[in-house]
Amino acid sequence: MTEADARLSSLRQEIDKLDSTIWSLLEKRFYLLKEVAKIKHDSNIPILDQKREKDVLTRITALSCDPEVSSAIGKLYELVFELSRKYQK
Repeated sequence: MTEADARLSSLRQEIDKLDSTIWSLLEKRFYLLKEVAKIKHDSNIPILDQKREKDVLTRITALSCDPEVSSAIGKLYELVFELSRKYQK
């Protein structure tokens, strides 16, 4: 195994660990969404809350100093919001 192969393997192992953590956190996020959906349904509150989504997106994208990373994560969150709204229906 070359040095590059060893480094690539090590980085991939780190990514795999992160993927497990991300999965766990997203699973918990969607579990909490069930509770949010129930409250919204019981209180006749619309599923879409554009202000909340905008606030979250602003807060999340501000966490990175790298504009490319911030943009990519912002796009991921837009997908998370879309899937969250579908999940709440």
